[in-house]
Parts: sequence; structure tokens; C-alpha cells
Amino acid sequence: MCKCLKIAVSCIVVLMLWGTSLCAEEVCFSEEQAKGILINLEKGKICEKQITIYNEAISERDSKIQLLQIKTEALEQKVTTIINKMATDKKIAEEMGKAHLAQIKSLQKPKWSMMFGSFGAGVMTSLVLVLLL
Repeated sequence: MCKCLKIAVSCIVVLMLWGTSLCAEEVCFSEEQAKGILINLEKGKICEKQITIYNEAISERDSKIQLLQIKTEALEQKVTTIINKMATDKKIAEEMGKAHLAQIKSLQKPKWSMMFGSFGAGVMTSLVLVLLL
């Protein structure tokens, strides 16, 4: 029985080797084809690395854009505040200018009442002195 089993195993091995050698041309690649496949695999790995780097750059760019948008909004708020302050400062300056002009005009007018008032006070004082003496 052992001899029969050895013969059967030998026959199976021979048939397998014979079958694989016939199909080897269909399954195996030539050296040029293997080189091409290897080159394409290496190119694929390089492309995958570049895609990863590209995706990281995109995410970094997006975060920078968000930061710039935040800074832009802050600057817009500052500009709005400055414009409002300038408007109120302008109104204050106009009112102060009007007040100064009114004050200058009032100072330019002769003070007749003051002159007559002081003249009247002088006359009254002299009359009182004359009466008392």
C-alpha cells in the first residue's frame, strides 16, 4: 500500500508540475513586464505620498484662511469703530468751532453796558462822596 501511495503522490506532483509549466506562460510575466509593473507600483507609492502632502497643505491653507478671516473681521470692526469715533469727533469739533465763533463775536462787540455801568457807578460814587462831604 505504501508503494501505491508513493506512486500516486508522485503522479500528482508530476501532473502539477507539468500543468504549471504549460500555464506558466499565461500566468508569469516577462522581465520587461515585471520591470514595468514595479515602476508603476513605485510611481503609485510616490503619488500617494504626494497626495498626502497635498492634503496636508490644503488643510493648513484652510486653517490660515480661517485665521485671516477672523483677523479681517476684527479689522473691519476696528475700522467701523474708528469711523464712528471720527464722526463724533467731527461733530464735537464743529460744535466747539461754533462756540468759539460765538465767543469771538461776543468779544468783538463793544460793551456799552459795561462802560455805562462803570460810568454810572463812578457817578453814583462821586455823588455819594459829594453829599457826604
